[in-house]
Amino acid sequence: GLIINELVSNSLKYAFRGSPNDTITIELYKNLRSNYVLSVADNGIGLPENIDVEHTSTMGYELVSILSQQIDSIMTIERNRGTKFNFELNAIN
Repeated sequence: GLIINELVSNSLKYAFRGSPNDTITIELYKNLRSNYVLSVADNGIGLPENIDVEHTSTMGYELVSILSQQIDSIMTIERNRGTKFNFELNAIN
């Protein structure tokens, strides 16, 4: 919940320029490896390539990185047509 809150807050503050088509998408699904993936995406201006989320001085992204590590997930970022954060978690058998 904290990861989603932080990423949605960042999208609302920084990603959008007031278009009526601004969209935030949150998904939770099981991938082909039977792991769960939490995905938080926006179609905003995109996260600049020079921002390394795992090694940044901004509090929000530092928090997201720490929370990702705490839940033992693999975090990936897609930077096309906005920004998409994926957190892959091992399924509990």
